[in-house]
Amino acid sequence: MTRTTLGVCASGWVLLVVGCASTDVAGMLFLGASGDERLVAGSLETVAQATRDRLVKLDVQAELSKQGEAFHIACTTTAGQRFRLILTSEKAGNAEKTRIRLEWVGDRNDGLTLQILGRLEHVTGQ
Repeated sequence: MTRTTLGVCASGWVLLVVGCASTDVAGMLFLGASGDERLVAGSLETVAQATRDRLVKLDVQAELSKQGEAFHIACTTTAGQRFRLILTSEKAGNAEKTRIRLEWVGDRNDGLTLQILGRLEHVTGQ
């Protein structure tokens, strides 16, 4: 194996050992310009409600509102960190998809961004 391959494998194992979920690891390895966004299957309205419900189960205070064509979820963690999720509809062929974008209110927390979006990647409106 090359040195680069060994480094990537070792990094992956370290992240798994310290408790990162597999979706968080994928987010860290492939974080790019769209690192604050996820595209999920399902209609905007259904995904918005499912996302809010998932956040509440994660002990995040989440207030859902519709603003124009988008849904916004104002969130506060138990530690007092605040962020907003903006959900918009996106057509992909015949399938309905919803884009979830996370915006921080105040100080940005990249680690928490990955954790939150990793937990929301599998929210669907189906």
